[in-house]
Amino acid sequence: MKKLTQILLFSLVSMMAITSLHAQLFLKPDEAIKLAYPQHTSYKKKAILLTKSQALEVQKLTQQKLESKIFTFYIIKKDKNVIAYAGLFTNKVRSKTGTYITFITPQGKISSIEVIAFNEPPEYIQKERWLDLFIDKTVEDNIKVKESIPNLSGATLSAFSAANSAKLMLAVWKVKYGK
Repeated sequence: MKKLTQILLFSLVSMMAITSLHAQLFLKPDEAIKLAYPQHTSYKKKAILLTKSQALEVQKLTQQKLESKIFTFYIIKKDKNVIAYAGLFTNKVRSKTGTYITFITPQGKISSIEVIAFNEPPEYIQKERWLDLFIDKTVEDNIKVKESIPNLSGATLSAFSAANSAKLMLAVWKVKYGK
C-alpha cells in the first residue's frame, strides 16, 4: 500500500510539473508598458466597472457577450499629457487562458498588442509579426479572423482569442475614454 501511494504521489507531482511547463508569464503589465513607452512616462492603473448601458454599448460594438463588466486599464502619461491607454484582458484560448495587453492611442487606434501570459502550449502562441496586423485598427474596423485578419494555421483558437481581446479593449476604450 505504501508503494502504491508513493507511485501515485510521484505521478501526480510529475503531471503537475509537466502542466506548469506550459504556463508562461512573459511580462508583467508594468514591464510591458515600460518597454512600449521607454521615454520618461508615468502610468496609473484603473479598474473600470461598466454601467449596464456601457456594457450594452460594448456588446453592440464587439458583437460579443460580456463575461464581466470589470476591466483593467492603464493610463500612460508623459508630462501630464495622456499618450496612450493599455487595456489588459485575459480570455480562454482553448482550455486555458491567454492574457493580452492592448496599447491604444488617444485617437483610439491600436499601437501594439502583446501577449503577456500564455497558458497553452507554446506552439499556439501568436508571433509578433502576426500581432502587428492589429496596428492602427480602430473599433470601427472589421477585426475578424479569416476576414480582415488572416488565420494562424494550427492556432486558430489563439487567433480568435487575440482578435476578440483587441476588439473588446477598443470598445471599452471608446465607451470610457473616446470622444
